[in-house]
Amino acid sequence: MASEPHQNQPAKKQTVATDQEEEQQDLDFISRLPDEILHTILSELEIRDAAVTTAVSKRWAPLFPTLPSLKIDDSSFFNPRDTEPDPFDEPHNIIKLVDSLISVLNSRKTAFKKFDIEVDMHGLDADDLDPLLDVVCVAGVEELSIYNTGYQTSSPVFFCNTIVKLEIGSCRLVVPSKLTGLRAVKSLVLSSVAVADDDLQRMISWCKAMEKLSIIYCHKVKNMLDH
Repeated sequence: MASEPHQNQPAKKQTVATDQEEEQQDLDFISRLPDEILHTILSELEIRDAAVTTAVSKRWAPLFPTLPSLKIDDSSFFNPRDTEPDPFDEPHNIIKLVDSLISVLNSRKTAFKKFDIEVDMHGLDADDLDPLLDVVCVAGVEELSIYNTGYQTSSPVFFCNTIVKLEIGSCRLVVPSKLTGLRAVKSLVLSSVAVADDDLQRMISWCKAMEKLSIIYCHKVKNMLDH
């Protein structure tokens, strides 16, 4: 009776080399995915991690600069390992990172389709984020979400005519007396903002393409139902 040559042979031992080969194969498989899927993957990462991918390979280098959407929150500004950030360092950290983000945005090849920012701005001047949002608006953002506790809404937003969907929350809404933007806004969501009746009415009147309006827990609004 013929013997079975592989019956009693020990299983092949996994080596460091074969582990690295398998990881490389996995990486190559991911790299072969279309840009649209890789953009989706990067959009789920923290901005720090997403930016690092530009150094992975030539295939990954152009992906972050052409990422159609980006979300910035407190973890983008502060080290997540710091359980108790020094409040005296926070303004310096935010301003420093804003400058870095502006450099990144200026190097982009395409405009953001969607840009979300959610940062606690207590203790900072109202215009500290203006330079960053100015770059985003000038580049032609279509969907913009701003949630900044204690922050006055950036004036560049009111002069942008590419925004189609605008969400503003947890901030003080001060509308300039003269507006030139917001004409393309189809969806406007205001949540937990402090805004005077006149400012709110003036802002809404400039949203010529308005199809959807949501006002949720807004403060100082008294006579909106009379308009």
